[in-house]
Amino acid sequence: MFRDFPQGPPGAAWSDDESALLSKSRELTADYATQLKAALQESMTAGGPVEAITVCSELAPQLASDISRASGAKVRRTSLRFRNPGNAPDDWEAQRSLGVACILKAKSTGDNELTAKAVERWEKSLSINPDQPKADQLQKLIETYSN
Repeated sequence: MFRDFPQGPPGAAWSDDESALLSKSRELTADYATQLKAALQESMTAGGPVEAITVCSELAPQLASDISRASGAKVRRTSLRFRNPGNAPDDWEAQRSLGVACILKAKSTGDNELTAKAVERWEKSLSINPDQPKADQLQKLIETYSN
């Protein structure tokens, strides 16, 4: 969600200042998610999926902009199928997401090649940004599916 989040040199430990930034980013993410979820639930009740599309296309970017302005952080949503080029995933985010897509497909089809591709994508993601959020969980996925 935060494109310009400081990463420091590869393999560097987080300083106290960076830990504070990480904590603040998690707080902002939770605030964004809480507001968006409430709006989506309200729109689903009021008008169903058609109304929820309006929330995603109009309110979500506005919420991100408001939180960005208020906090000074760069808040954004990203995915492999982004609509706004400004929300395109960073290379490490794309690799991580492609790994998830591969493993989900591998689990539904039993395709071992896709499992191997998932591991490759996750390893690439970690090589690009070893200090990414939840890197320990990603490393565990790599260990689990490498066998």
